[in-house]
Amino acid sequence: MENVQELLHQIRNHYLDHFHEMIREKRRLPNSTILVEPALREKRSSKLGRQGQLNLPIRTDLAIRSATINDSITVATEKPLSFDAVTVDWTPNLRIGLGPFRWEDCRVWADGLAQRTDWPFLVDWYERWFDEFDLKAPLKKELQEVVHRLADPEVRGGVTMFVVDFGSAPITAIEEFVDALANLGAVSIQVGEDPSAGQSGARELEPAAKA
Repeated sequence: MENVQELLHQIRNHYLDHFHEMIREKRRLPNSTILVEPALREKRSSKLGRQGQLNLPIRTDLAIRSATINDSITVATEKPLSFDAVTVDWTPNLRIGLGPFRWEDCRVWADGLAQRTDWPFLVDWYERWFDEFDLKAPLKKELQEVVHRLADPEVRGGVTMFVVDFGSAPITAIEEFVDALANLGAVSIQVGEDPSAGQSGARELEPAAKA
């Protein structure tokens, strides 16, 4: 794995392989309708349900509907794809560390944001990749290439942590997420591991041209 994009593709595919298998499994259920990546909506108004400090909508992975079943399913890998931690000069002023992480449960630690109370670039990023009106749905056979969830930022020891479910979104989404944090003032970013763990032995990589 010689560049960051190749590594991110492998991490994403590790999760999506599991997601596709779960879809195939649930579609074997008799007399059931399987909804893939549905947005959560309010029962009475059918408006998007929004939650948290950032007031963001959420998608669930799968929903099963039948005469006897009304259930939502979260698709999760048991453990992240294993690889040696790497460091990348993302821009001349921003270095990021990349350790093993789960695509559907990605922890991102950003230094330099602890005093922030507004998150415009982050909200814009999420709303765009969430695709509220399902504009991508007719273009895809199964998955819509959308993000599913972004938890509210949490400050720990002066470093801000985000938890992101990148869903079926392409690697461009995580690249643009890092760019959004940079625009908000992040001076260093760690993906996948608690920054207090350090980066001893991490390989250095150069990012390929962004897709």
